[in-house]
Amino acid sequence: MFVLVMFMISSVSLISQDIDTTITKNIKREVDQFTNEITISSPLLKSIYFEKVINNTKTSFYLWLRAFGLTHTNGEGVIIIFDDGTKWSKPTQKINVTTGPPNDWNAYEYSAFISLTSNDLKILSTKKISQYRLYIFDNALGSKSSEEYMLYIKTIMTMK
Repeated sequence: MFVLVMFMISSVSLISQDIDTTITKNIKREVDQFTNEITISSPLLKSIYFEKVINNTKTSFYLWLRAFGLTHTNGEGVIIIFDDGTKWSKPTQKINVTTGPPNDWNAYEYSAFISLTSNDLKILSTKKISQYRLYIFDNALGSKSSEEYMLYIKTIMTMK
């Protein structure tokens, strides 16, 4: 029985290490040669991207979200719904609109580049995003993407 329990603990530990290695391996860290500013970023995960920028005087965190739509319209506001039903919103957040690729049924791309506070980081690193809305355009995340997103945020928050 003791051997089985130890094997199970070892297996969980190895799985955790594999996840950490995969997450860390996919994070990009760049240093600007002119300013020495450091940018640490996640890969694009189902229309979500997380970034940390470190310069001489401060560290900033950003969240980029994207959704697609057929209608060209301008508006503002971001709402995120977490899997526990709670919501996070930035009602005055500017939404950028660009045209999508030619012959794409999703003719317009809507995106928001959001500056995050320490409270925002706490929320986003502890709650799984279920779906979000950019003005009137929605995008849902799967459970796996939501888990990955949280791991990227937690890892990037600790990196230098």
